[in-house]
Amino acid sequence: MKEEFNQHFRLSICIASYNRASFLAETIDSFIEEMTSNVELVFIDGASTDNTKEIINEYQKKYSNINYVQLPEKGGVDKDFDIAVQHAKGDYCWLICDDDPLEKGSINTVLSEIKNEKYSLLIANASILDVTAKRTLNPQAFTLKSDLKLEGQDLDGLVKCLGNHLTYIGCIIINRQLWLARNREEFYGYEFIHFAVIFQKPLPDPILVMAQPLIKIRYGNAQWTERALHIWSKKWPELVWSTQVLSEESKKKLSRLKPLKSFKFLLLHRAKNNISFEKLKMINKINGTFAMLTSFLFCLIPNKLLRFFLVSYMKRDQTKYAVSLYDLEWQNDK
Repeated sequence: MKEEFNQHFRLSICIASYNRASFLAETIDSFIEEMTSNVELVFIDGASTDNTKEIINEYQKKYSNINYVQLPEKGGVDKDFDIAVQHAKGDYCWLICDDDPLEKGSINTVLSEIKNEKYSLLIANASILDVTAKRTLNPQAFTLKSDLKLEGQDLDGLVKCLGNHLTYIGCIIINRQLWLARNREEFYGYEFIHFAVIFQKPLPDPILVMAQPLIKIRYGNAQWTERALHIWSKKWPELVWSTQVLSEESKKKLSRLKPLKSFKFLLLHRAKNNISFEKLKMINKINGTFAMLTSFLFCLIPNKLLRFFLVSYMKRDQTKYAVSLYDLEWQNDK
């Protein structure tokens, strides 16, 4: 039965989506029954051409706390998530990926944390699953025995604790007013607008890092896979090294300034078939002639041969390399 809900919410679940109809029911069903009168769902449809609209309309018939916005054109992940926060009415916004289900009880966990405390930011742990969301690759994206509370100014401490888990937007639960008060539009197109907002300047209120996994990452299902080399060799390092609030040590933990000069980076991306002759022109523009020539040499190495050696090495410690192994073996199946 459809119920009437308040116009002000404590928490807004924000989803930006494009042509993900086949995953939406599993994602929404994982939390929809936990949405009380203090919670809303803001769903931004980036001009999907599948039956996304029909699916969300069916949910709206049952739940009045769903705000569906269909855009005239796709704006990209950064712009569309920003639009979601602008449409939200909650004190906090949880930026959830359209294909990643929540763990049971996750919304109640977050609501209890923000009931009597004011935070600038909450970070949710996650389990990492395969693309079917049936097999667990890693039960925890980051290892933390108990919740960790940091001062808003301790952004280096946040990086030390989480590292590259900060690239994942689905772990972000952020104070909406803080988000709206910061520059966003200049970071459209970087793919990591949440990082740009958080690390623009020190946060005014504490940060809570939650040890309990609250979300299931469906690994290997990203829509930007074909652009992976450009993202990890240019966009991500450029964003990381542009921030003024992190130490050089923290920046290095997140990314090398010029990843294409890293043997390990080239090795892994060639094994994943992200480096090819067709992409050399782009690489040349990114890091110059040296990077182009080095990458050219890596293109001469058969990627299947590289994958074979890397998989053989990683299988010596399958627990440690579970996600990387899946990544490489998934490439063999493509």
